[in-house]
Amino acid sequence: MKMPETVKEKVEKLMNKFLWSEGTPWCSWKKFCAPFSEGGSHSRFWKALVDIREHAEANLHWQVGRGECDLWVDSWLPTGPLDILNTTNAKVSDFYLNGQWNEGKLQAILDSDRVNVIMQLYLDPCRPDQLLWKPSPSGEFTFKSAWEEVRTGRDISIFYSSIWHSTIPRKMSFLTWRLLRHLLPVDEVLQTKGISLASKCHCCSSIETIEHVFFTNPVAERIWAHFGALFGVSQANISTVTQAITTWSLSARGQGHVRQVVPVVIL
Repeated sequence: MKMPETVKEKVEKLMNKFLWSEGTPWCSWKKFCAPFSEGGSHSRFWKALVDIREHAEANLHWQVGRGECDLWVDSWLPTGPLDILNTTNAKVSDFYLNGQWNEGKLQAILDSDRVNVIMQLYLDPCRPDQLLWKPSPSGEFTFKSAWEEVRTGRDISIFYSSIWHSTIPRKMSFLTWRLLRHLLPVDEVLQTKGISLASKCHCCSSIETIEHVFFTNPVAERIWAHFGALFGVSQANISTVTQAITTWSLSARGQGHVRQVVPVVIL
């Protein structure tokens, strides 16, 4: 049974209330739940999981033993279910007797191609049918494999991967993620939400944008320059936070993880 849209909407509202304490859902759950390396927060709990049944059924396969699964509806052949619209009650074992298939009985209801496929299969009356999860090499269902199956992948990003380093507190990583996605309530972002206001930085007369607050205002510039000089990371030709994080991440190769986490600490 498919979950009603009204129920899904209510669940999403509850999740929004939990995540965005100020009440404004700054981005969609689809974007929020993408992996770290694709610009998301790596959360697997999002509204599309309530629709997993359709995806799951397409990735389930019966390894036939005794043949107790449904002949028509269950996916027990390599080609999938025989006919999901057929309402006739029949088990696979109904067509298998004394260690062999009843070819005549199969030919009476199926085309020759399918009969030939079935005739190659062997049933084991001592072993129960086993339901396998196709995306997993072992055949066992895992939430990780299910999530990878239903989600839509995005481009891999160096700087999005770097902000979720294991040594960085998640609260700091989340702030940086919001900054990179322009999901912080600075004047520039609020104006895009339809809020009319005169924009002015609290420290100077410039317009309050994310880049200005965290990178180009005089105080931020001095902080970035200080740490750049300390670690030997050039700030030349860097004009955005994204460029800064990418530059630091690239400089961290072969130098340990400290350079990778410094930008997040600065922010």
